[in-house]
Amino acid sequence: FEAALPWNLTDKVALVTGAARGIGRSTVIAMAHAGADVVGVDRSHAELDELVATVQRMGRRGLAISTDLSDPRAPAHVIESCVAEFGRLDIVVNVAGCVIRKRAEDTMAEDWDTVLALNVKTMAEMCRLALPYLRKNAGANIVNMSSITGTVGTPLRAAYAATKAAILG
Repeated sequence: FEAALPWNLTDKVALVTGAARGIGRSTVIAMAHAGADVVGVDRSHAELDELVATVQRMGRRGLAISTDLSDPRAPAHVIESCVAEFGRLDIVVNVAGCVIRKRAEDTMAEDWDTVLALNVKTMAEMCRLALPYLRKNAGANIVNMSSITGTVGTPLRAAYAATKAAILG
């Protein structure tokens, strides 16, 4: 990743959920490239360890937190671990999410609960718990990842589409 970035995150601490793969992983690498120390959160311990090694090879500090964010206690553990390790928190990027692919008429109440809990409630809880730390730092930011599915919908993703629309407000 050699492109020059239009921002400088030196001495910032960024926390990224859903960090093991895809958009989350790319976000962690971009944040480290811009100078941030990064906390990666995901269920996949092995992939997080590899990601933290990548961050460290870039000259930045990294912390892997392997946890299931659908556990209601996980957001507090994540925020507390980040602040204990780095002493601050400047950026939260909520990428973690899940999708259940079923026809709308086959999407049961339990399916809705699962998708809403991770995609909306956990995201909101991460923000709520991070805000006291973010408010201490000029230029702090929260990024909540949505999807085009939140505006146009796609087949077999009724609950997912609703949660992504909720993120958009």
